[in-house]
Amino acid sequence: QIPSFIVTLGAMLLWKGATLLYNGAKSLRFRHDSESFKTISSGDILIIDASFIWFIVVGIVFYFILHHHKIGNHFFAVGGNREAAIAIGINPNRVKLIAFGFAGGCSALAGVVAMSRVGSVQPGGGLGLELEAIAACVIGGTALMGGRGSIIGIMLGTALVYTIQDILLLLRAPGFYFDMFIGGLIVLAVITNTLLRVKR
Repeated sequence: QIPSFIVTLGAMLLWKGATLLYNGAKSLRFRHDSESFKTISSGDILIIDASFIWFIVVGIVFYFILHHHKIGNHFFAVGGNREAAIAIGINPNRVKLIAFGFAGGCSALAGVVAMSRVGSVQPGGGLGLELEAIAACVIGGTALMGGRGSIIGIMLGTALVYTIQDILLLLRAPGFYFDMFIGGLIVLAVITNTLLRVKR
């Protein structure tokens, strides 16, 4: 019964350090041998950026998984009230394992798309994206303690986070402005979730 959130962050740092130790912080370049792979991962499909199409496709798939499939109901049940979920015959460990599998698969897909766009991969690539992901979920209405959230909300939250990032870049604002925004959102989310739990 250890906190999954803390273990996930700890394991992320552990593997990131192990990667740097093994690879020596060297970036690896590669070339596309397949035009088809290049197109579907980092090119344009009917003038639409491939990464945006992946964003929409993954969103649609998980919308139906969460809101129109039994496992989606199990996710919300375990996240909202673990004891009640066990009482109705749901195995929370199995549900969490499936959720982690989905998260890992999406992370791998995002890594492939990002790597394809720049033509190289760095051991420290993606540093800080975990906090941006949390902020996007929070803006989209996802409860940090589980039991509440929607794919549409998360997609809108993601769009808002990166719209704000683009605005700050256009304004040539220092990078720490965006860090302050993300940090403030996460702190606000923790406070809001705590207040909601107290009211319950």
